[in-house]
Amino acid sequence: MARINAILKLSFVILFLVPSLVSASEVVLKSGEKIEGKILEQTNKYVKIDAGLGVAVTYYNDEINTLDGEVIHVQAPPKAVVAAPVVQQTQELALPPRPVVEPVVPPRVPTAPVIVPSKASSVEAAQNVPSPAPRAYAQSVPTPPTGMTRYGARKDNFAAMAVLAGMGGFGIAIIIISIFAFWIFPTYCLQRISERTNRGVPWMAWVPIANLFLMCKIAGIRYTWLWCILLAFIPILGVLCVWALCIFIWYKIALALNKPGWWGALTVVPILGIVALGYLTLSE
Repeated sequence: MARINAILKLSFVILFLVPSLVSASEVVLKSGEKIEGKILEQTNKYVKIDAGLGVAVTYYNDEINTLDGEVIHVQAPPKAVVAAPVVQQTQELALPPRPVVEPVVPPRVPTAPVIVPSKASSVEAAQNVPSPAPRAYAQSVPTPPTGMTRYGARKDNFAAMAVLAGMGGFGIAIIIISIFAFWIFPTYCLQRISERTNRGVPWMAWVPIANLFLMCKIAGIRYTWLWCILLAFIPILGVLCVWALCIFIWYKIALALNKPGWWGALTVVPILGIVALGYLTLSE
């Protein structure tokens, strides 16, 4: 009984192993490695083999040397066909032959014999040749200039310089008159008024700021009134205050000279102030 069981087991093993051994294939790689297994897929590019692990392994044909003893040939990719360049043959145009032009030689003209005249004949010929008429030379008449000439431009420059010089002289005259009218003459008048009233020091009239104290001295008012000058820094109102202070001071100076006070008030009026100062200074 035991023998029968062993025979049955052996028969079953043979039944299962023989088909697998029959269907097994041998792949030899170019590296020398041998692989045995079942071929699952074979193409002209690769071979898939199951080596008994249940996993399909892919080998490309360029890696395989032989398959079941047959050499695997790798098919080279087809070469691209390159079209040959088309060479266009140009036909040479037959040009007509160039005509040969022969140089034209002019006919030879016989020369006349040269006769050398003698000295006497040349003198006679020179005397018989009429002298050419005198050539009339046209005298060029200068045409009058149509545009600006150099003399005219220079004349205009002189005129412009004269105008500028006149304007400069006029301006200098205005400056001199202004200095005399608004500083020299009023200062001289203040000095004379100080001498006539015997108040203050007359020469202080020529010193700036000091002349303000001299005016207060002649008018007989306190120096503290001069603080009102600081009001000049106030726009409009300050100017009016300083103008009123000047009227008040000259009003008091006119009274000190035994003159009507309105003559002193006129000294702050343009143009009339010069006349009023002259009157207060020169009148007895």
